Amino acid sequence: MDTNNHPNNLGVGEREGRIYSSIVSSNLLCLPHGIGRSGDINAPQPKAAGTSVMFEMVRIMLLDAIKVMGIKEGVDSVTILPCATGMSMLMCLLALQSLLPIPSSRRKVLWCRIDQKSCLKSILTCGFDCIIVSTKVVNDAVVTDLDDLSNKLSLYGSETLAVITCTSCFAPRVPDRVDLVAEIVEGFEGVGHVINNAYGLQDEGTSKLITRALRRGRVTGIVSSLDKNFMVPVSSACIYGPKIFVDKVGEIYPGRGGGQGVADLWCTFMEMGRSGLEKVLRERLEVREHFLKEYSALAERHGERVLDTRGNGISFGITLNGFGKDSVGMIGSMLFTRCLTGARVVAKGGTKTIGGHVLEGFGSSTERYHSNYLTAAVGVGMKREEVDGFIKRLDKVLKEVKKKDKKNKDKRDKEDEKNKEDNKEQKKGEDDDVQPEKTSQPAPQTSQKHANPTPPTPPTPNLKFTPTPYHKSLLRTITSSNLLPPTSPVGLFFNMSTFTTNLTKITKAFPQTTNHCIAMKANPLFPCLKTAKEHGWGIEVASTGELTAALKLGFKKEKIVYDSPAKTRPEIERALKLGVQINADNMEELDRINSLLSKVVESDRPSIIGVRINPQIGSGTIKETGTAAKTSKFGVPLSDKPKIIEAFRKYSWLNSIHCHCGSQGCSITFLISGASKTISLADEVNEMLGEPRIKVIDIGGGMPVNYETDGVREGVDVTPESYCEALASSLPGLFASPPTYTLTTEFGRYLSSKAGICVSRVEYTKEVPGKCIATIHAGADLFLRTCYTDNWGHRVSTWNEGGEWIQGREGGVKKWDVVGPLCFSGDIIASNVDLPKTLKSGDYIAIHDAGAYTVAMFSAYNSRQKPTVFGVGEWEEEGDIEIGIMVEGEKVEDTLRGWGME
Repeated sequence: MDTNNHPNNLGVGEREGRIYSSIVSSNLLCLPHGIGRSGDINAPQPKAAGTSVMFEMVRIMLLDAIKVMGIKEGVDSVTILPCATGMSMLMCLLALQSLLPIPSSRRKVLWCRIDQKSCLKSILTCGFDCIIVSTKVVNDAVVTDLDDLSNKLSLYGSETLAVITCTSCFAPRVPDRVDLVAEIVEGFEGVGHVINNAYGLQDEGTSKLITRALRRGRVTGIVSSLDKNFMVPVSSACIYGPKIFVDKVGEIYPGRGGGQGVADLWCTFMEMGRSGLEKVLRERLEVREHFLKEYSALAERHGERVLDTRGNGISFGITLNGFGKDSVGMIGSMLFTRCLTGARVVAKGGTKTIGGHVLEGFGSSTERYHSNYLTAAVGVGMKREEVDGFIKRLDKVLKEVKKKDKKNKDKRDKEDEKNKEDNKEQKKGEDDDVQPEKTSQPAPQTSQKHANPTPPTPPTPNLKFTPTPYHKSLLRTITSSNLLPPTSPVGLFFNMSTFTTNLTKITKAFPQTTNHCIAMKANPLFPCLKTAKEHGWGIEVASTGELTAALKLGFKKEKIVYDSPAKTRPEIERALKLGVQINADNMEELDRINSLLSKVVESDRPSIIGVRINPQIGSGTIKETGTAAKTSKFGVPLSDKPKIIEAFRKYSWLNSIHCHCGSQGCSITFLISGASKTISLADEVNEMLGEPRIKVIDIGGGMPVNYETDGVREGVDVTPESYCEALASSLPGLFASPPTYTLTTEFGRYLSSKAGICVSRVEYTKEVPGKCIATIHAGADLFLRTCYTDNWGHRVSTWNEGGEWIQGREGGVKKWDVVGPLCFSGDIIASNVDLPKTLKSGDYIAIHDAGAYTVAMFSAYNSRQKPTVFGVGEWEEEGDIEIGIMVEGEKVEDTLRGWGME
């Protein structure tokens, strides 16, 4: 019936259904024109009468199939879109927006968290603001926190376009109580409710849940996948629900759509029929019963258990608590290499960033799940034989991993025992060397030839570093992709996910009114600064160059803090005219600001101008970076308090105090002491003035970083949470509602250090008396403080040419110096560290915690080039790591132009 099949038809248009391949034509049933017209995907197409009739008949059959599968009422229309679930969800959101009286009036979408990327990306691709509704763990099940949903609807109701729930999910997540959500949403006028039911149609329990939702409250539309529910190739999804909404989706779809999905479903329905559909649904239930029986028995054999996630009738999990994190990752990869697909292995503690949203505990759909686990699904069409094969292969893999774990444990125990024996022997030898004191007779002399001195204790491996799966994947990718060729042998690899996680941790810990500003001096990389801005952060700048960068990046003037101890008159005048926040360093600068304010229109002036004080509490544990010593170069010393108070009396525009006690080497007690003295001074000034003149307290940064391990050492390391807990305890007014003062922070090191790893090829190795030397391409040019002071030791790790960790246990270790390429003797990254004897030219050395104060402090000494900074993208333990260029490295010409080359 389509025109291309008419024997006498002559086509002279640009689209006449001509198909070169007979195979393609056959697959399409000779119906190449697709579905819909350019104005409506549901509209019949004159050239494609046959396709249009088939499309309409498939929609009728699909509507009937939805009822057979358990959604008995509330659905009076369905359409098929030639795209998968995620893009179909996007179309639903755009349809909802077009139904609004003022389409641009609602920009927020409340998303019930489910750790599958498609739905979140559909929201972000539309340009909407995603508000994540949190989940909670009930026994083993991860469920949406309906109280959080209600609270967020109350907060954002008038700005909310839709709530997106999910009824098909991987265990331990269970389907949302969409019946209760429908009732909640009913109370908010203009808010839509879209259900992501990707593969839930095949489960009768889920379908009954959706039927209750349709009966009890508001359900705007439902999205389901065709391939997962009806065993057709991936190509299309269906949207169903009230006719007004389904029609609107059809109307806004731009252009025609491919008809392959419709043809596939037509053929399937014609072969399957209603009775065939009912049969495969029954068979799935039978297979599920068999699966759960065998699954439970397998879990019990290995000392694990099936997760209690009642309500999820498709996906089922078992704990993997008897396996370490590395072993859990190994299980997933081993299953895949043994031709077993679909099972998902999730270790605790994963984090992923999608579109700026940091999802902690990624994979389990909740921030902190109690177990490592594996999930598998019983989908429609699965056979009993597949279940038996899966159980058999999984059993074998778990046994292999346990065997490997035991072997490694036995090996470690042996080494520990050997180390104990060596220590005993050493102590005995030391005791034997002590000369007796009570005898006056000389000890008998022994010739050197026959002496048996205690041998020196052999060095042990540097056990401070244990590679994580991330480290292993990163180095494997670097080497296999040849990212550091001989022409460019060093690079900085920056993990944006770690960076955004740190941004989020700080934001969550402090009061919502806090103005967080990233300290550009620590990490001036534009992609990082842009990400901070997207997370609502401001920026702290300390030079005219940094101020220019902040403006180019689009930071708002009220979110820019300008600190510098050496601002010139033109720089101050520019800052005043821009209206950015200024912190004066000294009394002369306050006088200079006052003289320049007359040149600035009052409406353009900064709303906040402060003075930096030095609380004079000491240098912390690192003199070079302490800024609160009695004679520090920064700020007005607190011993000049009368002058400070007089300045506030003299200048009515002065309304803020800034205090920054140091960078690294600062304990919580030290930081709190500085903040406390600053608050006390502010209280005294306000009391003296008889008004709350000082409204803003800038407490700077200073949160130290743990350079010794990857994790957080409980009770040792300062975290945003522990810092804020101490602040709230000592200075409760800062956390009151409203707070006594609005806080500004200037964190830098804490945000970036852990996000960066510097990796260099080993160019040469050589032996000198008492040690070996490894020469690499990173030195004082990148690690200025490490080489010039004793306070900045970085962990180093060694990797072979294939990107495998060289541990040193097999071939033994030696004492090494890791040195840089510069022409001075102090260019040493690590001195007298225990590294493998086998380290050689062509291997790699990684320098950890290198994300802050490295490229930011780069030195062009010896006319060397700043290295490329690589961005490390999204990564899953069972998958490959994504690495791209974040900032291109310098070329020789770039460096030489700085020396005047034309």
